[in-house]
Amino acid sequence: MSLHAPRRLLFSFCTLAILAIGGFLSYESWQLYRSELDRVQSSLESETVLLAEHAQLAFATANRLLADIAWEQHQGTMVSSLNSRPMQQRVMNTTQFVGLVVTDEAGASVYAVTKRPLPPDSFANLSNLQAHRLGASLIVGRPLSSGGEASRVIPISQRLVDNQGKFAGVAMVLLDAAYFRDFYRNVIKDQTLRISMLHRDGSVLSLYPSPPNELPTSAEGLAALVSTQQADTLRLVSPLDGSERLAAYRNLQQWPVAVAISLGHEAFLNELMPAFRRNGILFLLFAGGGVLCTMLISRSMGEVYRARDDRTMALREQASTLQLCHAIASRLPNGRVFVLDRQYRYEFVEGHLGDNCPALEPSAMLGRHIDEIYPVETVSKLKPLIANALNGQESEGEIAYRGRVFRTFGTPLPDDDGRIQRCLLLSQDITQFKADQALLVTMNYELHRQASTDGLLGIANRREFDRRLEQEWQRSLRERQPLSLLLLDVDYFKRYNDAYGHAEGDVCLQQIATSVAGVIQRPADLAARYGGEELAVLLPNTDLEGAQHVAQRIHAHQAELALSFPESPIASHVTVSIGVATAVPLVDDAAAQLVEHADQALYAAKEAGRNCTKAMPSNPEAGLSFLKRLA
Repeated sequence: MSLHAPRRLLFSFCTLAILAIGGFLSYESWQLYRSELDRVQSSLESETVLLAEHAQLAFATANRLLADIAWEQHQGTMVSSLNSRPMQQRVMNTTQFVGLVVTDEAGASVYAVTKRPLPPDSFANLSNLQAHRLGASLIVGRPLSSGGEASRVIPISQRLVDNQGKFAGVAMVLLDAAYFRDFYRNVIKDQTLRISMLHRDGSVLSLYPSPPNELPTSAEGLAALVSTQQADTLRLVSPLDGSERLAAYRNLQQWPVAVAISLGHEAFLNELMPAFRRNGILFLLFAGGGVLCTMLISRSMGEVYRARDDRTMALREQASTLQLCHAIASRLPNGRVFVLDRQYRYEFVEGHLGDNCPALEPSAMLGRHIDEIYPVETVSKLKPLIANALNGQESEGEIAYRGRVFRTFGTPLPDDDGRIQRCLLLSQDITQFKADQALLVTMNYELHRQASTDGLLGIANRREFDRRLEQEWQRSLRERQPLSLLLLDVDYFKRYNDAYGHAEGDVCLQQIATSVAGVIQRPADLAARYGGEELAVLLPNTDLEGAQHVAQRIHAHQAELALSFPESPIASHVTVSIGVATAVPLVDDAAAQLVEHADQALYAAKEAGRNCTKAMPSNPEAGLSFLKRLA
């Protein structure tokens, strides 16, 4: 019988096996790439939600100031209001404001207050004057700069009309671009990320990290993308520097502004390179082992057809091949290769598991049973892998040993006749990889906690309150249970700030927030900062009587806290006014109605002299017990 046919069959099988292993590892690498890509895109999308909400608040603050000025102009009291100290303090004490400029209908400045000298082209933005004269109400202009990103400002202008509805000039608030950049630096710790704020006309309003040179003036390519839909994640070539990036963006509601966050595709691939290298090493190991085994089998087959005097030469060649196997396995950077017989004894051990890895030397393991080397808990995990491999099944698993974690692969090694007398094990130390995964989970949790907590008071912020209100509203709608809301306002807090300063005012708010948070006991209850010196307490499954009881306890705690306030016209200590509203949600109702009724009740408490609680039900079902008690 010719030797060529068996050899062709052997090499064909080896080639198919190598291709199969290569295909499997390539598919695994592709799946890893896709899963990490989905994770990164999801993370970027979550970050854009936080950044958009922060920008929305900053622009809304400017809008409120401009709306107040427009109202004063309509009422004919704008000049006196602008020249008042409260208006100047309002501009100077708002972090994101650089200044305020007001002009008459001809474009001449009638009022200006700024924190620093403005760029030379600041009033050039009044080219929007004609657009306002023609009816444009609110315009976000192109950014202004006197050189360098640190001096960039973002102009927002409002059309002014008099009490007869005629055009009366323009009010313009200047936002500090550095305010947004500092926020991005404090919230986003990953220096590989790039965060930008864009006008929909392509103007770059803010960019972090700061560019090495002058900030680009526009990015029309990205502007064309963000104008197509509210939010998206995509892979693109950045119009700012031409690099390929993974990006997510979100448009602000009611503003022609979008925020975007991106990660360089090259940096993303660098994070995956250790896994890709591992798969490459595995492929080389299996391919090299397959080729070497095929060569050994082919040479053994050749020995049958050769004369007896050639056996000595064949044995030398086999010894050389075995040395090559040892040389390859001993140079693995972070892995060890084992061959075990059916009695679970080591026949071959080679490789390196790292300097700090607790493992015996290969020579000390040869011929020994696994029970003689490892503790019982390790053997209980290792034996199933070996058993599966000896039964002809490939398997893998994670095995803990002396404080380390090893990823172990088991593969059967059949003899020439197809019987499996031994198996191959490959172990790799993945302890650091597992630790990095745990650290990533911890960082994500901390980011979520910071995003939902008010930085000053340590209780829930407005964003978390809005989310929980909608969640509890829908749950109460399903279960037909009452939902109560308390709105608290510190009485005469402006006088307190004027008397003791804003620093003491912050301490006062912190003590009140701690006191209010100490009143509520149930896990489902929520204390949150609603805005300024206003706090909110959300009480699920609580009727109007129960909500009033909580309000009485808050008043009692404030009396016990006894924060000194001699300047108060109603008491010697700091007091609060409370508005209470309760509703059993109906299908056509909205959660905003509960907030509106609580606000009305708070207004009634202030009208009644403050330091008291006023309550009202938001619908007949919630007010049934309330009306019975009144009767």
